[in-house]
Amino acid sequence: GEAVTITALSDGGSKPGAPAVRLAVETVDGDVFRSPAIALVVDSSPPELVILEPAPGAPVRASFPLVGTATDPNGIAAVEWSTDGGASWTPFEPAAATKSSSPATGFSGTVTPAADDGPTGILIRATDRAGISRMAQSSVTKDTSPPLLVFESPRQSDTVNGTILVSGYVADGGSVAAVAFSPDGIAWETLESTPRGSAPAAQPAPARFVAFSRIVDLGALPEGGAAMAFRATDLSGNQTVVRPLDPAAPAFTVDIVADKPSLQIQIPVDGEVARADFVVSGMSFDDDGVAELFWRLDSSDWTRLAGSNGFSVPFRLQDLADNEHVFEAYAVDLNGVRGDVATRTFKVSREEPVGRLESPDVEFTNKGIVELRGVASDANGVAEVAISFDNGATYNSAVGTTQWSYRVDSRTLPDGVHSVYIKLADGYGTPGFAAGLVSVDNTAPAIRLDTPADGEECIGSMTVGGRASDGLALRKLSLEISRLGSAGTVMMVELPTNGVFSSAVDIRSLAPGWYNVKAVALDGAGNDSYESRNVVVLEAARADYAELVFPAHGERLSGRFTIDGRVVSSVPVERAEITLGGAPFAVVETRAGGWFSLPVPTDSLSDGDLTFGVEAVSASGARLASESRTISWTRDGPWVDIDALVSGDFVIGRPYLTGKAGWDTPEAAEPGKEAAAAYKALVAARRVVAVELSRDNGKTWAAASGGKAFKFRLETQEYPNGALRLLARATFANGETSVRKRLVVLDTKAPTVSILRPSDNGRYNGVISIEGSAADENGLAEVAVVVRSGDKASYEVPGFIQGSYLDFHLLGATRFEAGLGLSFFDDNVRLQVELGQGFDATPSWDNLFGIATSSTPADERSRFGGYVLGARLLANLAYLPFSYWFGPDWDFFSMSFAVGASFTYFSQMDAIGDLFSPPDGKYMVLSGVVGQWEFAKFDFGWPLLKSFGFYVEGALVFIPSEASTSLEEFIRPNIGFGLRIGLF
Repeated sequence: GEAVTITALSDGGSKPGAPAVRLAVETVDGDVFRSPAIALVVDSSPPELVILEPAPGAPVRASFPLVGTATDPNGIAAVEWSTDGGASWTPFEPAAATKSSSPATGFSGTVTPAADDGPTGILIRATDRAGISRMAQSSVTKDTSPPLLVFESPRQSDTVNGTILVSGYVADGGSVAAVAFSPDGIAWETLESTPRGSAPAAQPAPARFVAFSRIVDLGALPEGGAAMAFRATDLSGNQTVVRPLDPAAPAFTVDIVADKPSLQIQIPVDGEVARADFVVSGMSFDDDGVAELFWRLDSSDWTRLAGSNGFSVPFRLQDLADNEHVFEAYAVDLNGVRGDVATRTFKVSREEPVGRLESPDVEFTNKGIVELRGVASDANGVAEVAISFDNGATYNSAVGTTQWSYRVDSRTLPDGVHSVYIKLADGYGTPGFAAGLVSVDNTAPAIRLDTPADGEECIGSMTVGGRASDGLALRKLSLEISRLGSAGTVMMVELPTNGVFSSAVDIRSLAPGWYNVKAVALDGAGNDSYESRNVVVLEAARADYAELVFPAHGERLSGRFTIDGRVVSSVPVERAEITLGGAPFAVVETRAGGWFSLPVPTDSLSDGDLTFGVEAVSASGARLASESRTISWTRDGPWVDIDALVSGDFVIGRPYLTGKAGWDTPEAAEPGKEAAAAYKALVAARRVVAVELSRDNGKTWAAASGGKAFKFRLETQEYPNGALRLLARATFANGETSVRKRLVVLDTKAPTVSILRPSDNGRYNGVISIEGSAADENGLAEVAVVVRSGDKASYEVPGFIQGSYLDFHLLGATRFEAGLGLSFFDDNVRLQVELGQGFDATPSWDNLFGIATSSTPADERSRFGGYVLGARLLANLAYLPFSYWFGPDWDFFSMSFAVGASFTYFSQMDAIGDLFSPPDGKYMVLSGVVGQWEFAKFDFGWPLLKSFGFYVEGALVFIPSEASTSLEEFIRPNIGFGLRIGLF
């Protein structure tokens, strides 16, 4: 039961040839017991353990080989591995037991780690036969995810063709081992890859991110590039294969058609009919260059042409048959890519169908529904005839073939001469073409009758004038005169058709009475228009006559009065004789229209009935005498007379009607107080208390200003044009009245002028024929033509400019300024530029104009001196015409209020030549807010110097360049005065 302990001095065992070792045990009794021979091996060192693969941190997929060696002098009992930190161990198969004579043992096995992707630790434990163990550790990176391959060019939105650069990058959780390219998905080419974001030498070739690129000729790829692929492999062996042109999910779009060479056949046009030798020509295009061209006719064999951008194939007409032919051609580029076949159809005909438009003739002008008729012919028969009257935009089938017709509504066409296109087709489809002309006019002529006027009295002769025109041409212009109330035409007069007409018509054969005068214009298509007037034909005996107008027959007059009348003759009569009681009384000069007015000298008259008449001799020697007119006249009585206007005068503008009224009273014949008192009472009773005017034959009266001398403003803007009958009535203190009459003509309308020829922008050489018409309801005194050089716009002021003016300004921000300006928008906006002079010294009450002398202190000298240049913009806020309160007599006077802005440049130089050479080269410009009160503006209506306006101006000048410490230093108020003179 006793144990024996043997202590070894060192590791090892029995050496070969050594004597056997036995254990001898001696008892107390001296008995010796010997054991059989034993061999002792001493082993206290662990085995040697080496891992050959994988290398530490090596990337692996799901399973990987684990290989190594375990060495021990006494042999290895077991080798095991663990991937869960030693929680469980798996032995290598087969068991690694060895004899001591074979101390080294190799081990290998396939390890499948259960952990997720990422770093995985590996423990290996080797145990020798002595039961001593040694552990070794390593690690791998588990990576089962394939790399990510991304294309950067072309982009997904890009459409490409031809030879392109395909580039991108590969990203992997571990390292990218290789990137390869295959045009067909079978043969692979390894691409050079560069770590992304670094120079090639900055990192080893394997990297987590690598960039790649490859030049790819898309045209050379099989199957349209659908099999093209890029492959990325990481160090774990995971692979990603991407086919960028996979139809299911393309990475970019390839327009294979665009890479094909294109070919255009330009001549002949499609469907063109060839009737002579011709050439088929065109162009071919390709970004890689055109290698060769092929063509054929009517599906014959292909013929090769040398590569070129342009081609031409000549054909002789005699080598081709009639009817339709098809020319085909295609191009091949330098890469062998064949383009699409271009075709062009043309027709060959040695004779095409012919036709013509027979009616209507172009010389005939048509209107309404027009029937076109014509003929067509061809050796093979005519299959179709189509008509176009809109210059070929549309064609409409005609009725018939060899004899055809078509009805067109000419009202759908503008007036003028139009082309009629005739498209023909023969039995074989060969087209033909013909054309004709048709003249259309559906618009009636324009006609205007200027004279005579409605209601005009005509004696012996009647002047008919006006103008007529038509878009094409007038065929006839005539004058039809018919008596009102009867059906027939009593006179027909042919008038010239050259546009403007003026003709004296002899109407002596017409009986007196009312007639309708109608001017009728007829154009070539039968369209007509007319304009008419109703006139009265007087007896030929009244062609020349004399008459008294005022005073009226039987009128009672007293004091001063005038005799008004007129002498009418085909040839004006310059003088007429007034008779009194059949005896010559006075000779008067006649004015325009034969009117005369005679202030009657009362010294030679006697109270009672007076019979006046007027006599004259016409140019033909005939004696003209008026009817006698008897009036009752007394020297002693009230009277009123009009001085400013006489009967027959034309009234324009707003004239004053002036005159005098009174009651002539002789001096008292007897001296004495009673006679003097009676005289004064008589004078007081005969005093003029009121003068009134009436223009409606006495229905209403308006008071005139004054008494013995009166005046009355004729507000003609309120009256209608035409005859104006005026009555002046004077009322005296005793209640008696006196009335005088005048018959004048109000004419405020300018004549109308129309120029028919020449037209605007015409070109002429030598003689210019000018035709037109002018008319006025009161007759024309003169018609003049002025020809001026240059464009008519040169003689006009633009519409938005109302006028120009001069401006003179004193005080304010400067000593004085003079400017020139323009006014806009009814003179409500003004823009001006001005030149002036600033203050040399600060102005004061003692020195208003700021004039500096040698004794002026430096602190009183102004820095805003020298010559100044400025601009001013003003806009009216209010306009107050005085006529609003005081009537039209004050139209010339008004006032206005305006605000605006001013900008003034101060040169600080006293010489105008140095205006733009300020001291130190610093330009000083001050701005300001301006308010103007134009308190008196006088507008005289003259063509030049039309107005004068005086104004007061207040301004606030801003001085931002000052070192201002207060508002008063920053803003300088001032006041000035000015005169504005309107130029036009």
